[in-house]
This record gives sequence, structure tokens and C-alpha cells, in this order.
Amino acid sequence: MPLPIPTLHTARLRLRPFTEADTDAIFALHSNRRVLRYWDAPPWRERAQAERFIAVCKQMEQEGSGARLAIERAADGVFIGWCCLVEWNPDYRSATMGYCLDDAAWGQGFATEAAGALLQWAFDTLDLNRVQAETDTRNTASSRVLEKLGFVREGTLREDCIVDGEVSDSWVYGLLRRQWEPLRSRSMASTQSCAKDASNGWEAVAGKLIAHREQSHIGVAVVRTWAQHLPKGASILDLGCGSGVPISEALMNDGFRVYGIDASPTLVAAFRSRFPHASVACEPAETSHMFGRTYDGILAVGLMFLLPESTQRSLILRTSAALKPGGRLLFSSPSQACTWLDLMTGRESRSLGAAAYAAILSEAGLTLVGDDTDEGGSYYHHAVKR
Repeated sequence: MPLPIPTLHTARLRLRPFTEADTDAIFALHSNRRVLRYWDAPPWRERAQAERFIAVCKQMEQEGSGARLAIERAADGVFIGWCCLVEWNPDYRSATMGYCLDDAAWGQGFATEAAGALLQWAFDTLDLNRVQAETDTRNTASSRVLEKLGFVREGTLREDCIVDGEVSDSWVYGLLRRQWEPLRSRSMASTQSCAKDASNGWEAVAGKLIAHREQSHIGVAVVRTWAQHLPKGASILDLGCGSGVPISEALMNDGFRVYGIDASPTLVAAFRSRFPHASVACEPAETSHMFGRTYDGILAVGLMFLLPESTQRSLILRTSAALKPGGRLLFSSPSQACTWLDLMTGRESRSLGAAAYAAILSEAGLTLVGDDTDEGGSYYHHAVKR
């Protein structure tokens, strides 16, 4: 029985059936050696391979064995990859998922966004009970995508692939309907909450945060050490400044001119009450007008990892543009790439990892020059504008 291939829409993407017009794009993707580094086949060498790929897409649709969808950016229609559900078994209510994205689209959350939309369609339309996926054990980025979607690593296929003489192992992941549905519900609730709360959850716990920070000086020593590299009386922009205690307060006491940004009205009101002569804006850092001037230093303690991956990237670019030559950036986020639920806000938090941050900083014209860890175990990245 034929399986109608859907067209799916997400916030940033459009997933649609393949057509012959995609031949050149799919050939470029699969002839890219970097993209195919951990694939189960070598890079393509002939355009005819792309033609066969698209023919197989139509064959799968007619046979009802699966679905392959092209992924394009909604904003400009640019093809960035594809995702699929294959080996669909209606009796077992199971299928296998895969995806492949162009390296220019890596690190922006597109794989998770596209695969999540495909999974939702599959569980709703095909009544699946189980979805399986496999990835090369060295492909940590792909493993993170699967784990963010709720997949559980179930085992290892030892030496199951040999590509160009290179032997590799694969991890097997599985996702069950009963695991997916709670994740979907939490994701929808979080999305709705985020749409209403630009403070990334801090407004809801503002009173608790103020009371906690009043009694804590964690992070102050690290920030003060960083600020010693700045000129006397330097201007510093504190992103996610909260009530100003203890970080902004310590910097003001050391003679620096501090400007604050926080999207929580309660925290900003507390900041203004305590420091009536300081300039503070109640705005999200990623859209704040405070970036209309330049600063000697910018810091973001406890903020960066609460933002989506794409927003973290754009915020780093904004900070670079707002720093004077030789200006310094300090922000906290774990050194390893990981996701977790923030204990205070309950929001999903995401560190891109030290290597990814170093690459983004470099692209933004910043050089990573050091790191530090505070008394609470928080990790800090220190960069200088070139």
C-alpha cells in the first residue's frame, strides 16, 4: 500500500517530498567527505547516484516501506539535508529513523528540529510503538541529537561497518511511544511558557533567586579576577544581571561602570532599587537596545546555557560587535557539550561545549584566552576581541 509522503513545517524548517529538482543538491551533500565522515558508505562520485537516490524515494513511497523528506530552511528555501523513516513494519509498529545534514547547517539545532517533526508525524500517523536509530560510536553530535529526542542507547554493533577499509562500531538507539509522549508534552509546555516569558524562567522564581543570591558570593572571585584585565573605571555590560547582587555590586564597588540587562521585571526592579544611578534595561539580552553602544567588557553569568543553540550563537556575535578592540567577554557554561534541566528554573539548559564555543568565538572575531571554575563548580570561558 502506498505511503503518502507529508509536508511538515517547524519554526525554522520545511520538510517535503523529494523531486528531480533536488538531484544536484543531494549529490553535493553526499559527495561531501566531511558530511559522510561517519556514514555507512563512501562519498558519491557520480551524479547518477543522486538520481537513483531520488528514484528510491519514490519507490519507498509506492511500496509503503518508508518516507524520505528533504529539509529546507523556511526563510529562504535552501536545501540543508534530509531525514527518513525506513523499514516501516505495520505489524510490529516499528521503523528506523535516519538523517543527514550539510555541514554548513551543523550546530544550529536543525537536526533535532527536523527529526522531532518527523517523529511526531510518525507516532501520530503511523501509530508507531518503536523507532530505532543507529550511529557511529565516534559521531558524538549525532548521539546528542538522538538523546535530546529521548532515544535510549540500547547496545553496540561491533565492527558492523567497513568503509574504504576502515572498520567501525555502531550504537543502537531506541525510542518507545510511552517515552515519547511525555517528552512531547513537556516540550509543548516549555515552548508555550517560553513564548510568554522572555526571562527564560527567571521571573517565576525571582523572589527565590534574590534571597539565594543575597546569601551567596559564588562567582564573585572569578569575575573580579577577569575584571582586573580591564582598564580602571572600565564600562561593563552585565547580561542577565538579575538583582545586581552579588556580581554587579562587586564590580561597582571595584570602581567599574556597570550596565545591566535582564528580562525579568521583578529582578530589574530590585536592581534599580539597590543601584538607582546605574543603567539597566528590562529586555531579553538577544534583542536589547543596550547593544547600541560599546563596552570594555561584557559578562553573562548563568544566562548563556538557558538560550537555544542558535540564540547563543547570535548573542556571541552581538557581544563581539559591542566590545571595543581588546575588550573582554566572560560567560559561564559547562566545558562539555550537554543538556540538563536547570534546578532553579526547571528549564532545559544546553552547553555547546568548550570546542564549539571556541569555534563560534573565533568566527565572531574573539579569541578564547582562558577559563576558570568558581566555588560552585560553574565553568567560565574568557575571550578577547581581536
